Amino acid sequence: MKRRAVSPALPTLLLMLLLSPGVLGAQESGPQVEPQEPDIVLPEVILRIEDFSVEEVEAGVPGERQLSAPERTIPLPEVGELEIGEPEIPFAAGEGRDLVSPPERASGLSAQAILGAGTLSHLYSQISLNRIGGEEPRFKLRFLHEMLDGVALPDGEEAGSGFHTREDRLEAGIRFHLGSLGLEVEGLLQDQERGLQRQAADFIAHDFRQGEVDARLDLPLGERLTLSGGAQAGFATQLMAGDNPDDTRELLIEPVVKLEFRHGSISTGLEGQYSNRSASGEQALQRVGAHAFFSADFLENYRIEARGGWAWNSDLGHLFPFSVSLSGTPFSTFSFTAAGGYRIERLNYLDLLAGYPLPELPPGTLADNHGWFADLGLSFTLARNLSLQAQAGLAWSSDLLLPEQGGWDPVSGLFGFTQSGGVQLGTDVRLRWNMGSLVTLSGGLHTELIDRAPNTPLHSGVVEIEGMNAAATWGARGSLELALGYPPEETNVSLMPVLSASGFYNITDTISLIAELDDLLFAFAGERWLTSRLPSGQLFSWHPYQAAGTRGTVKVQINL
Repeated sequence: MKRRAVSPALPTLLLMLLLSPGVLGAQESGPQVEPQEPDIVLPEVILRIEDFSVEEVEAGVPGERQLSAPERTIPLPEVGELEIGEPEIPFAAGEGRDLVSPPERASGLSAQAILGAGTLSHLYSQISLNRIGGEEPRFKLRFLHEMLDGVALPDGEEAGSGFHTREDRLEAGIRFHLGSLGLEVEGLLQDQERGLQRQAADFIAHDFRQGEVDARLDLPLGERLTLSGGAQAGFATQLMAGDNPDDTRELLIEPVVKLEFRHGSISTGLEGQYSNRSASGEQALQRVGAHAFFSADFLENYRIEARGGWAWNSDLGHLFPFSVSLSGTPFSTFSFTAAGGYRIERLNYLDLLAGYPLPELPPGTLADNHGWFADLGLSFTLARNLSLQAQAGLAWSSDLLLPEQGGWDPVSGLFGFTQSGGVQLGTDVRLRWNMGSLVTLSGGLHTELIDRAPNTPLHSGVVEIEGMNAAATWGARGSLELALGYPPEETNVSLMPVLSASGFYNITDTISLIAELDDLLFAFAGERWLTSRLPSGQLFSWHPYQAAGTRGTVKVQINL
């Protein structure tokens, strides 16, 4: 937009008119007489305006701003936050359990190394390199090796009868642009081994291997239209080590294409996907789907999302999944998220092997689970330093995947799984209290109602306290995890809580010392069996496999 400004010559002319003798003479003292028509003679030079040019002043006026309300998510407790019983080896210890965060780098390039050793021949090493800002390409690289080997239990039991596990994990990813085309590739290789503690007649260890590559392309077709495409390919292998090794393999390929239109806070589009799953000894499973999606912000503090379409499965036939969710912040102290619909849960051997420590792959085709669901999440700010989050989920499932009632197979050492229909109702509640600026106390409770797996408690909870000094040079964390409400017939479980503690001390700005103590009450538990949380949220006891027990670890973390 352009605005015109008058030349300074005009104000100068008016000022000279006011100061001329004729005008001033009208203001002299004396008898007041009716003024006559003035006879003013001005110098000719004053009336001659030699330059009355208009200067163009250009001012940049801001264009229309596209304002979109930020997405609001409710910080509800994750399943892993409420894990009870014998904790698995903290494979993500460098990201989740460590109390020390690497410093931010202006260049966006950071490196981290963590080395640790402890009781039960515990060895830990992690090296990571990240570039998340600055110039492209942006990338991440992470290698993890962890081993826990309590091969001989007390009381003179033979070697190999104790807890043993190992994991090697390599993750990599890169993201860059070729003109307007965005490309992102991520990859994963993982090898996890667990000893069978001489509980199997034919095998001594269970090995799970996984490989995965995920590629994604984004091509803007204008200011508001984007075309995306991607493909995910991976494999999963279960290897039983022994005199006569046995293995089962699965290959999975899933391409997807999406067209999305955005205008302000409104987003809509179409998505199509295909999946091919083939495993040893079974016919390939084909999946095809096409979906439409829509999301929009309204009334500044609310957001609605909807998704629906068609899906076809070579095992189940035609299905029509859909979902609708509404989230918002009616008040500054209250937020909510409500969702419901009909969904399909794709089940692969990869999910079974990654989610359960010792699964026996079921014969035949692993059926996809589908059914109605309803979820509700609430978040309250009860006081300035006190917050409460609550979540409830209700699901009607066609093919729940749960461990069998009979327990483990003494020949293979693995637990059989079965699929059946059922109704699940799970609730999570978490309370967080910031006791000043340096200490935080929190607690969570998970409850499983209606249909639940055997060896599963009704309630499981955790209480945590963490804090640090004002300079953040040292800090500590403690947790107490417990489980209650096992069925009366379940006598092979321990009700003794799991008490763990950890602390850190920053030796320099880049070097930190970390100490961890796990399961301090193991000696008072009698017998404690390996436990883990199922993907459904239920806690499960893997009797007769012994838990690792009390152990301590010291780590050195270096941030560069």
